[in-house]
Order: sequence, then structure tokens, then C-alpha cells
Amino acid sequence: MAVAVAPDLVSEDRETSRLLVVEVQSSISDRDRDFFLRQLRSYAEALGKPKTVYYVLVDSDTIQFYEEASPRPRLLLSFNTAEVLKPYMGQSYTGEMSEFLLAGMTMAWLRDLGSHWREQNPPGSDHIAPDVIDLLTKAAVRVASPRP
Repeated sequence: MAVAVAPDLVSEDRETSRLLVVEVQSSISDRDRDFFLRQLRSYAEALGKPKTVYYVLVDSDTIQFYEEASPRPRLLLSFNTAEVLKPYMGQSYTGEMSEFLLAGMTMAWLRDLGSHWREQNPPGSDHIAPDVIDLLTKAAVRVASPRP
């Protein structure tokens, strides 16, 4: 069995067996999306295959939400990264962002979706599934720890 690589960010509610995992890269080409989704799926399986799994791929251009489905994850939503993260940046940002900056701003946005600490209506909140919002409300987003 292959070792599952930890995602960058995780929100996990063990009580309801829900999981949201996030992979952040400065740039993800269309041909590499399947590779990153396979990695995230492998991580979810290593956790005991939660009942409901959401995957999020983030790069400088897009934030894409997927839901576990067979035979492959199903794309639910796609957002423009700069537009969604603008309230958390403190300034207008153009071009490719570093993975570190993207991960931090994505974590701030996802936490805001659950707690509304910065924005009353965080960007995209009207389009994200209520189950995802509930998961983010009950289980905060955290940086994933690498598995031994």
C-alpha cells in the first residue's frame, strides 16, 4: 500500500464522519488535477474512508471544490482565487502567489466561512453547499500534520 501524502489543510468532523481536505499549489495544470485528487483520495482512505469527503484544489488562478463520487470526484464549484481571497490579503494581488501565502489566505477564508470573524458574508458563501459550511463551523480548518 502506498503511503498517503498529507494535504495542506484539513477540516474533520469525526462525529458525523465528514472530511474536507485542501491541496495548495502555486500553479496546477489541468493535466495535474487528477494527480492531486488521487493524492487527496488516498489520504481520505488512510483515515478510514469518511462517509462524506470534500476535496479543494487551490492555485493562484482557481479554488475548486469537489465531492467524493465514483468513479472520480465531482466538481461542485470553481472560484477565482484573487477575488475570493481579496478581503484576507489586505491589498490587491496579481500574478502567481506563493504556496505559503495561498495556504494561509485559504485557511483564513475557510475559517471565515464557518465563523464570520472577518466578513459577514465571506466571498462564495452563498454558493458553497450548506454541509460544507456546517463542517467548517463544527470543525475548524487546521494545517495537516504529515503522517509518519
